[in-house]
Amino acid sequence: MTEHSDDGVTLVGYDASWPTEFRREAQRLRAARIPGFLAAEHIGSTAVPGMAAKPIIDIAVAVNLPAASPRLIRALEALGYRYYGTFGLRGRHFFRLGQPARVHLHVVHRRSPHWRAWLEFRDALRAHPEWVARYEHEKRRLARLHRYDRAAYTAAKTPIVTRILAAAGDR
Repeated sequence: MTEHSDDGVTLVGYDASWPTEFRREAQRLRAARIPGFLAAEHIGSTAVPGMAAKPIIDIAVAVNLPAASPRLIRALEALGYRYYGTFGLRGRHFFRLGQPARVHLHVVHRRSPHWRAWLEFRDALRAHPEWVARYEHEKRRLARLHRYDRAAYTAAKTPIVTRILAAAGDR
């Protein structure tokens, strides 16, 4: 993977190794018998073939217990993840693996609306190449604008993400 900062925004061209990296890490999570673990899904731009992305694998994990469970947090920390609390998104518990981060782990309860939205957004982009092009164009524009502020970059993507989710719901 390309060298990157945990706070800046650097997009790179699609890397065909990203799905393999996801599968490897998902298998490691499954094998660790994380308390409450139900499923791991590859989300974010690295989960969309052909799309430029920050070179960090985003993994959503659904659990059937409170996502802030101390047992769950300890189990993930034992795997090398660093816990960041909700990290600005209520209902999600956020972890990073690596320095700089190579994996972002988003842990939510299985009934979380975040879980459903992340999967719907990923699946909408996978099914509609024209949306991928539009989204990637906007991501590149916002990455230039917010190069040193990942939180601002993420927040600025909200309107286009909302539009894509609405369009997916209309189909």
